[in-house]
Amino acid sequence: MYKSIVLILLVLFPLMLSGVSNSSSTTPPFSYFITANWKTIPTLDNLTTINVNLITFLNSTKINAYALIAKILLPQGILNATEGHYVEDILPLSSQVQQYNIQFNITIVSSSLPNQLDFPVMLSLITENGGNVSYNTSFTLPYYGIYNFSIKLLNSSLIQGFQEVIFRINTPSPLYNGSILSPYFMKNVSLSYVNGSKDISVELFVPFEDIPIYHLNIPLTIRFLTPYNLYYVRQLVLETNVNTSISTLYANVRTPNGVVYPGYNNFNVSIVNKDTLPISNLTIIANYNNTMKMLTIPHLASNSAVNFILSFYANSNVSLKIYAFFYTPLGLKNVTLGSYYFPIVYPISVAWNNGNINISNRDNITLYNITVQFGQDAVKILKLSPKGNVLYPATIKPNLVHITFYSGNSVFSYWQKVYEVPFVRLNATYQFINITRSTTGTYTATLILYIQNTGNQNANNIYILIKPNGTAITPPFYVISQILPNETIAMPFTIHVTKNTVFQISMFYYYSNQTYVKNITIPLNYVKLTPGETVVNYLVNYVGKYTLYQVYGIPAIVIAFILIIILISIIPTVKKNTAKE
Repeated sequence: MYKSIVLILLVLFPLMLSGVSNSSSTTPPFSYFITANWKTIPTLDNLTTINVNLITFLNSTKINAYALIAKILLPQGILNATEGHYVEDILPLSSQVQQYNIQFNITIVSSSLPNQLDFPVMLSLITENGGNVSYNTSFTLPYYGIYNFSIKLLNSSLIQGFQEVIFRINTPSPLYNGSILSPYFMKNVSLSYVNGSKDISVELFVPFEDIPIYHLNIPLTIRFLTPYNLYYVRQLVLETNVNTSISTLYANVRTPNGVVYPGYNNFNVSIVNKDTLPISNLTIIANYNNTMKMLTIPHLASNSAVNFILSFYANSNVSLKIYAFFYTPLGLKNVTLGSYYFPIVYPISVAWNNGNINISNRDNITLYNITVQFGQDAVKILKLSPKGNVLYPATIKPNLVHITFYSGNSVFSYWQKVYEVPFVRLNATYQFINITRSTTGTYTATLILYIQNTGNQNANNIYILIKPNGTAITPPFYVISQILPNETIAMPFTIHVTKNTVFQISMFYYYSNQTYVKNITIPLNYVKLTPGETVVNYLVNYVGKYTLYQVYGIPAIVIAFILIIILISIIPTVKKNTAKE
C-alpha cells in the first residue's frame, strides 16, 4: 500500500511541476524513481532473478533525449549470467513519463554476503545531438542468506504397515508456514517455523510385500515461506529398506457394495496370518468415530484366515481403523492393520420438476421396496434399476421426504431435502379491448398479450413476433430482456382488420444455453355489416343479453314471440269491429 502511494505521488509531482513551468525555472530536466525486489529465492551457484522497476520523468522543454542507458553494478560475490560484474540495458524514451521493468539473472558465488546488498546504478541520457547526460543512483535488496534445504530419514529400515518414523530437517536460513506432503503419510506435516536442524515424527504407512526385503522410494513435496516473501518449493525422493520378515497381520475390510448407506451397515473383515509362525490370543479392535468394538481369537495358525462381520451405524463417511494385539514365540506384537475409508451414499434422489416428483436411483445396483413419504402421501416402488427413475405428479413441492429402501438383507432410511430442478415455463393469454368500426368497414382494436413466467428461473432475451397474415399491426414485435419467476408482462398491439385473420404469435426465449420457441394461434372472424344490419347488431350487442332471460323456466324470447302472434291475431278483429260501427 505504501509503495503504491509513493508511486502515485511521484507520477503526479512532475506533472504538477510542468503546470507551473512558465512561472518557475526550478523543474529538473530529468528525474526518476527506482525500486527492486527478489523475483526468485537466492541459492548458491544457481541462477537467481532480480526484478527492477524504473519510472522516469523527462522535461522535453529543457532536454531532448531519445534513449536511456541503465547500467547496474553488481556487489562483490555476485556475477551476472555471463560471469560479468554489471548488467546494462538500453531503454527508449518515447514519452514524458515512462515505466520500465528490468529483469536479469545473477549467480551468488559467495557464501558470506552482508544482510544489505547495494546495487549502484548509472543512468545516461542519449540526446539528439549525440551527447549524453549521466545520473547516479542505487537500490538495495535485503539478503537473508541462501537456501539449501535438506531432509533425511533417521530410521535405518522400516517394517510393513503403520509406524512412527523420524525425519531430520536442516536449513541454514529460516523458513515459515511450511508443509511436507507424501502419499505415504497418514496426514500432512505442518511446521510454523524452522531455523537450523529439527526432528519431526510422522505416522507412515508402508505397503505389504511378499519378499523378505525390498526398497521403498518415499516422494516428498516441501513448501515453505521465506523472509523474501517467496515460497521455497522442492520435490525429492528418499530411499529406504523395508524388512518384511517381522511377523505381521494382513487385514481386508469391505462392504457388500463398496460403499455405506445411511443406517446400520455390515463390514466384512478378514484377518490373515501369512507368516510361518502361529498367533495366539489375538485381539482385534475396530475404531469408528470413537466407537470401539473388540473381538478375541484364541489361535490363528500360519497361513490361515479368520472372517467376521462388524456392524456400525453410519450417518456420514466412514473412516475405520483396525488394530491387532497378539502373542508370538517372539513375544507380544502390536500392529496397526490399516485405515479404511468408505464414502456414504444416498442412492435415492428426490427432485421436484415442473409439477412432478422425480425419484431416481443414482447407485449402480438395483434397490427394492422403496418408500418415499411426504406429508400424508407416500410413493411405493417395488424395484428400481440402476440409474432408473419414476415420476409422480404433485402440484405442491414438498420440502422434506423420508426415504426407506432395502439392499441385501438390510433396510436403510434417511431424510432428504427435495431439490427443485430449475426450469422456465412461459404461458401466454390475450384479450381484445377498445374495438371500433369505421365507416369503411375496418375494425380497429387493441390486442393485449400477457406473458407469464410460471417457472422458477429467469427467462432471458424473449423475442415476441406477430405474423398478422396481411393485416396491419403495430408494433410487429417486442423484445423483453428478462421475465422473473411469477412475473407477468403485458404488451399492447394495435390491429386493423378487414377480413378473417389468424394471428400467429411466436415466442423465442433463451435459457440454459439453449433457445426455445413457442407458437400461439389467435383466430379472428371478420363480420361485414350492411347499413340495415348495423341497428340489429347494435340491438343484439346491447339488449340481446336479455332475450335469454327466463320467466318460470321459459326464455323471454319465446314469450315475446307468443305475444307477437297473439297481437297479430287480435288486430284484424279489432279493425272489423271498428268498421261495423
